[in-house]
Amino acid sequence: MKVLLVYPKYPISFWGFQYSLPFIRCKATLPPLGLLTVAAMFPKEWEVRLADQNIGPISDKDILWANVVFISAMLAQSEATLQILEYCHSIGKKTIAGGPLFTADPDKFEDLVDCLILNEAEITFKLFLRDWQNGGIESVQAKYSSSEFCNIRETPIPRWKLLGRNFKKYSSMSIQFGRGCPYDCEFCNVTTLCGRKMRLKGTEQIIAELQALYEMGWRDSVFFVDDNFIGNVPKAKEALVEIANWQKERAYPFPLYTQSSMNLADDVELLELMVEAGFDRVFIGIETMNKASLEETGKTQNLQGDLLRRIRNIQNAGIEVMGGFIVGFDADTEDVFRELADFIQLAGIPTAMVGIMQAWPGTKLWKRLLSEERLLDEATGNNADGTCSFIPKNMTVDELIEGHQYILHELFLNSKKYGERLAVLLKECPQETYSRKPTFEGAYAFLLSVLKIGIFSEARGEYWRSLRLAFKENPKAMHQAVKHWIFQAHFREVSQQIVDAK
Repeated sequence: MKVLLVYPKYPISFWGFQYSLPFIRCKATLPPLGLLTVAAMFPKEWEVRLADQNIGPISDKDILWANVVFISAMLAQSEATLQILEYCHSIGKKTIAGGPLFTADPDKFEDLVDCLILNEAEITFKLFLRDWQNGGIESVQAKYSSSEFCNIRETPIPRWKLLGRNFKKYSSMSIQFGRGCPYDCEFCNVTTLCGRKMRLKGTEQIIAELQALYEMGWRDSVFFVDDNFIGNVPKAKEALVEIANWQKERAYPFPLYTQSSMNLADDVELLELMVEAGFDRVFIGIETMNKASLEETGKTQNLQGDLLRRIRNIQNAGIEVMGGFIVGFDADTEDVFRELADFIQLAGIPTAMVGIMQAWPGTKLWKRLLSEERLLDEATGNNADGTCSFIPKNMTVDELIEGHQYILHELFLNSKKYGERLAVLLKECPQETYSRKPTFEGAYAFLLSVLKIGIFSEARGEYWRSLRLAFKENPKAMHQAVKHWIFQAHFREVSQQIVDAK
């Protein structure tokens, strides 16, 4: 059996880094972890190939080679997904689909997909495979779903070898420690898809996955994709001890980063363990300074203590805070835009994703806005694309969009302010606890940044000012300053596109 696993193209977005990736000669930020994990569940005798549209176009030859096309996608990939499905449908190619996009709204794709494998593949893919092996494609059902959550201790190591020569075209690899989140924010679809009970892999599984990447020759960043890495603090600490031991034995081959809730800031031991394990960045959903908005959305974990002080606790430990922020809560007024921009500036968060609130299908927010007849359109899944799909409460749609654009201008179209935020980060967050060997890719990125940013960009003055400051504060962290200006090149371009599209 010949199987083609297809991962559709993401649109240009904040986290896509499409304008930064050329600096490091990469094509995409992360490989399709879900598809690679499912690939490890196929019978060994089946011939399986991967086609990631984010690395390059999928040819007719790729699709015609396969007996069946498997496709997985997120909501933001909807447009490319539909194009691929429509093409396969037009030539009579059998398609099987799964993942968050299809699980959230399966009815939308029933006419284009021969079989939907919904929810968690560890359960539903096995059911599909059983039917297929008993009677071929004609024996499979149109839909496989389950209300149960799987035991992820049974999840196999991703089939990394399918990446082939494209392995180095990604800027980072990815690993999953656990699924779920103990919190239940109104706008978030994590608990809808994965539940509130944390399900964690065994530490031996995590070490095995890190070792597999190491043996493949990977020597760069690894992203723990967990929606909340510290959802179970005691188990996270146990895993961090073993990860740190593994990293030390190999001279720290992987800089690590992940996503976490704000209570990370309140646990000194946890922070120390994360740094010792090699974590240097963490994304946190800070959302807003407006306490009424936090209460409205149920984000109570962000109401405990002084928010700026908590961010400083993380930064001072040596971990950069990447922040997620939202405007458009019902409690928001027109003051929120200035207040949010000022806070991000004060906190020293160069990587600040600010998006207009989106009502993802199936979330409590989506259900509430639907009942209140306030939904205007479907969510795009692109958190920071500048669109508004609902009727705000204390302002008009145009006022919300204009306020969002004000924030983008302050954060990313004003190079001086970006440089000031970076200066705060360099001062507050001691980086490079573990020295890393110079690489050709790093040298290439630096020289290209000198040319494109340090000479020809309007941000050149701030670029050189940041490098001088980094050299003065911590010479080992100079590449961090370069990295952030490479990021800024992307953030600026994406922000300008959003502003121009209004």
